[in-house]
Amino acid sequence: MLYVNQEQSELARVSLAKIGIVIEYPKITKHTDLNKAYDEFIKQKKMDEETGEIWQRPWFFRLIKLVMGALVIIILILAVVRPVLASIIYDEDEK
Repeated sequence: MLYVNQEQSELARVSLAKIGIVIEYPKITKHTDLNKAYDEFIKQKKMDEETGEIWQRPWFFRLIKLVMGALVIIILILAVVRPVLASIIYDEDEK
């Protein structure tokens, strides 16, 4: 099995775009104008972000972190704070 480091792969694509070579698999284009090559690379990146799966979008993991944090807080309130408050309130009623 072949493992590819995505971060290094993207860094290599950016470096190639800076010298005028844009790779859009399986097509490789060599541009003479470096600005045009870099613009083409940026356009491809935006297209990949827009058409990718939902879990590959940048905002998805931020949303998951917020939801998981909210669940932890709700569970903490229900499991720890509520029983403690209930025991304090019922102890005061019995005295």
